[in-house]
Formats: sequence, C-alpha cells, structure tokens
Amino acid sequence: MVKIQATVKSKYGIHARPSMYIYKAAEKFPNTEITLTDLTNDKSAKADSILQLMLLSSSYDSTVSICASGADEEKAARAVADVLETFEADIE
Repeated sequence: MVKIQATVKSKYGIHARPSMYIYKAAEKFPNTEITLTDLTNDKSAKADSILQLMLLSSSYDSTVSICASGADEEKAARAVADVLETFEADIE
C-alpha cells in the first residue's frame, strides 16, 4: 500500500471536470484500488467513482491523501496526485 499527499490546485476545487480527469487517470490502473481522503473535512472517495469524487467537496488548496493498493500502486497514486496538483479549468 502506498499513501501520498497532494494539494488541490484547481481554483474551483474538485468539481465535475477534475473528477473526470482523476477517474481517467485511475482507470489506467485497473488492478489498483485508489482512495482519496480530504484531510480538511475527512471525507473519502474511491477514484473509480466520479460522483464520490465530486462529493468530496475539496476546495482550492485542500490537502488530499491518496491511498493506492495493488499492482502499480506507486504509479497510480502519482498519476492521481499529478491531476490534483496540475489541473486548472478554464471556467469564466
């Protein structure tokens, strides 16, 4: 099991679009279970559920713990962390 932390850098937090990108990053690792926990509000979500990810209610600059277990767990956790730390939506 691998556990790392990442900071949400989308100024709108985790909403529909970043949830989709997290899901797409996670689905590249079908033999790895990935769970995200927002350390601010203590809510958790599985990365294979866009609805659960949206319900995390993670806002800009929230710290999220990413726990990955299974084959390629290190790569899977890093892929999800990269989305959280680099995603920026063009919403006007």
